[in-house]
Amino acid sequence: MPFIDHAAARILKTLLSVFFMRTTWLQGPQFSHQQMVHSARRFAQQRDDARADDERVNEAALLAAEGLLFGFYQNRPANTRWTTLVHENKTARMVRDAYQLAALLIEQTDSAQGQDAPAP
Repeated sequence: MPFIDHAAARILKTLLSVFFMRTTWLQGPQFSHQQMVHSARRFAQQRDDARADDERVNEAALLAAEGLLFGFYQNRPANTRWTTLVHENKTARMVRDAYQLAALLIEQTDSAQGQDAPAP
């Protein structure tokens, strides 16, 4: 599976989780399959555009982006429509923040592994 498809599916899963955690009915004017998939794909595309050379950073950034989405929208219950879930201006910031967090995580993990390595 191409990484962008993997990312879009994970983001879609996160958005669905937000709605199910809220026990929101997934029907009527608040719900559109088209909008939900479009939002997930757009977010994944922006994330893919920001890809790093290090695949560990890319995977960590995807996981961080999921956490940012879940936390952000769970803490803003006023967002009840799919059309308001993934705002373009917030998506770019979430992607940037996810990559900053991922790079820091990988850097610290590598640093800790170097410190734990036995001396030659």
